[in-house]
Amino acid sequence: MKVHVINTYEDFLEIKNAWNNLLKRSLHPFVFLTHEWMDAWWRAFRSENKLFIILVYDKNELIAIAPFMFNQGPYTVIGKTNTTLNANKIEFIANVHSNRADLILSDKPEQACDVIVSCLLNEYGETWDLLNLEYFYDDSPAKKHFLASLKKKDISCKQYFQMSTPYIPITNCWDDYIKNLQPRFKRGLNSRFKKLEENGPVKLISYKDSSELDKALDDVFTIAAKSWKAREGTALSSTPLLKSFYRDLAYTAAREAWLELYILYAGNTPVVFDFCLLYENTLYDLKTEFDETYHEFGVGNTLKWMQFDAVFKRNITEFDFLGPSMTWKRIWAKENERKHVIVCAFNKSYKGQLLQSIFSIKDFAKKLFKLTTHG
Repeated sequence: MKVHVINTYEDFLEIKNAWNNLLKRSLHPFVFLTHEWMDAWWRAFRSENKLFIILVYDKNELIAIAPFMFNQGPYTVIGKTNTTLNANKIEFIANVHSNRADLILSDKPEQACDVIVSCLLNEYGETWDLLNLEYFYDDSPAKKHFLASLKKKDISCKQYFQMSTPYIPITNCWDDYIKNLQPRFKRGLNSRFKKLEENGPVKLISYKDSSELDKALDDVFTIAAKSWKAREGTALSSTPLLKSFYRDLAYTAAREAWLELYILYAGNTPVVFDFCLLYENTLYDLKTEFDETYHEFGVGNTLKWMQFDAVFKRNITEFDFLGPSMTWKRIWAKENERKHVIVCAFNKSYKGQLLQSIFSIKDFAKKLFKLTTHG
């Protein structure tokens, strides 16, 4: 096996076809690992990061990709005091807008991970202190192989819970599914729907291609500007960078036939949207926001009801809510949740060992606090 490292954007663009072909046959394919997503993400959020993508070839066949980047600068070691340490970190090409990250492995995953770890330690051992891999799906088969390879090289690792994400496995028909929803919830939804209709006919439109996308995105940004997320600075319309990213992503997704942009209208007024991506029969709920003026009408759940009524009749096997677990998501998903973790691995450099010591002290302090507060 041989390794090639990509550290320029031009080289990254050239590998698009090989990248996506590998992903299709990988252990755990999902939309946030596609070349198109990575490209859109990098152009929006790269900041001062540097590409560090490790490719593994078996003879001339690409069998593994580690979609990493270098993040060099202050690392917050104690949040409440904003205590930082300058460190060289290797991270996934991902952030809160991705919600999910992983290695791309196909044939010979154990050997491929061994090669990736050897590359990290031998060729690039002096360039990093900490592997800080967020949004790792806990049951990822790639994670299991990667951690085993780190253990072989005696690299210390820690795992931290990050979030649990609700999802709906679509295994039955819509009528059977809604029988399991709480009667009180369904009655309330029906009552609020009737009140919403007083503002005009309620209709849900799904935008999938680029023909009407300009208008649809204008409606999306109008809703976002009136949502509670706008106050927190996390709405799609909060910054020019976010607007540009989601506009670019919408057109990319439309071109790839991934886009499912749902907008609920009361009369002619857009009141709530759901920005989804369809990939490999899974519908990913990337972003949803509603106009706070219509909060009393429960427009978010109204959209979901109308959306699922259509989705359950199609060849879709799962609806993934993404993001952390919330009450409104659990109403629909019940107990179905996936755990995500942060994997931290410490190099044997001075700063790497210092960070490992700091992490161990913090872990001990948390355990001690639990013991003293809970008996």
